Amino acid sequence: MKKVLRSLTLAVTCLAGAQAYAACQMTPVAYDMPTQRLDEALQQLAHRSGCPINVDLGADSSKKVKKFKGTFTPDQALVLVLKKTGLEGYVENDGLTVDRRGQDFVHKRVAELRTSIEDAGTRLEAKRKKRFLHQLDSIETGSKKLALEQSFISAAEMASYKRDFDELSKQIPVHK
Repeated sequence: MKKVLRSLTLAVTCLAGAQAYAACQMTPVAYDMPTQRLDEALQQLAHRSGCPINVDLGADSSKKVKKFKGTFTPDQALVLVLKKTGLEGYVENDGLTVDRRGQDFVHKRVAELRTSIEDAGTRLEAKRKKRFLHQLDSIETGSKKLALEQSFISAAEMASYKRDFDELSKQIPVHK
């Protein structure tokens, strides 16, 4: 596993060095990706596209990626590689990034609001508390589902989550 991660890091680093000559281009490239481990698929994507991929897979490296074939831009190919992995892929700084930023934001905010709900104690009636907790569960589940289905959480979806969190936080009595 360490050897594979070292190889992936090396490949991504080498590609990043090559970018001084040519930035990652979002031009279509032909792909014929077999079913393989996620780390291998990302390495192959980096080589085929010429785009560096910023990623720290950890335990996710051995997840299996379904095969696909066709001509895709690097960002489209990344979505196909990450589909059903629960990871999110983004284009940034002349390369690609794989992480869980959307889900991490949602999880952190849900945890903060749960704490606020608990701290409100009896100032928040049981029925409202139950409704708020259900709403938080739905948002967190929804963000995970989006990441599984589309391999990213869009800016519009993030803005919607932020609005929901802001509205909910206004309804929670402040601890005095």
